[in-house]
Amino acid sequence: MPIQQQPKERKLKGVMDIVLCIDSTESMTPCIDQLKENLKSFIDSFDVSAGSQQIIPNWRARVIYFRDLNVDDEALKEFPFVNTVEDLKQQINSIEAKGGGDQPESILDALYIAITKSDWREKALHAVIAFTDAPPHNELHPSILEPGQDNSIATIINAYVNDKYSKLWVYCPSHEKYKELQLIPRATIDYIDHSGDVYEGLINLDFDKLLKELGKTLVVSASEILKI
Repeated sequence: MPIQQQPKERKLKGVMDIVLCIDSTESMTPCIDQLKENLKSFIDSFDVSAGSQQIIPNWRARVIYFRDLNVDDEALKEFPFVNTVEDLKQQINSIEAKGGGDQPESILDALYIAITKSDWREKALHAVIAFTDAPPHNELHPSILEPGQDNSIATIINAYVNDKYSKLWVYCPSHEKYKELQLIPRATIDYIDHSGDVYEGLINLDFDKLLKELGKTLVVSASEILKI
């Protein structure tokens, strides 16, 4: 009889904390359900009981969804870190596309809160991933800052630069303020633009492919943190 090979033991390698910053304004309605479903599959890939990959990370994640701090009553909501698929899916399920007022939204405020208000673990990948179909406000909202604190985008840039474990991914339309975020050494800013006269937001973005590739990148990045 042929000798049956025992399945290889899956090894834990790398630690990562993930913050998902999601635009939940009304303009996201055409794609919000698709994004939510693919985010759930994205998180499933990190579950120790799922999949067949041999190297898996120790992960936690949380959601911050945002609208417009200038006009919306529930303009920004942040959830705590959780480390189970079901708990994170509950956070994702709570996202509802509504409000937003004028075109600029409060993504910069969400990015700032993500990096400065998260109880990050030491020696872990600090990953912030953001999706928006709108331009940002030019300045941070005073409600999230200390009195007298600089409200320019430089405050965000410095916060990410000073966190050596941080990596930032932003999926957004082209805008000068987003281009400034490229000053962050470990930032990836992907512009979701369209040819033609009508901007269609993120509706044509292949979330499934994007998040599968991003998941692989996060696992590699988490293992690299161990070398710092």
